[in-house]
Amino acid sequence: MPKFTVEALEKFVVRTVYRDVEANNAEEAEALCKAGSVGYDTHSVEEGDEEWLKTVSVEQETCSYCGGNCPNEPEDSEYLCDGFAGDIDGLYAG
Repeated sequence: MPKFTVEALEKFVVRTVYRDVEANNAEEAEALCKAGSVGYDTHSVEEGDEEWLKTVSVEQETCSYCGGNCPNEPEDSEYLCDGFAGDIDGLYAG
């Protein structure tokens, strides 16, 4: 089955945890965070809360090594380039 790269603009709900915010009270701490005056140390995207704004492009995936059709070939295909077959630079790891 062919593989495609889809680029889109999406809006996500993100939960951010601000730790050790120095402020005189809770309201001031919240205001500092909203203003971007303090950094955060963890955040996460809440799955299912994304809003698709716009499709930017949809393109069939090409090999990052040779520019060919390797990602769309079966794993045992004789047409895979050596770079893709061995993933020598770890471009497809993960």
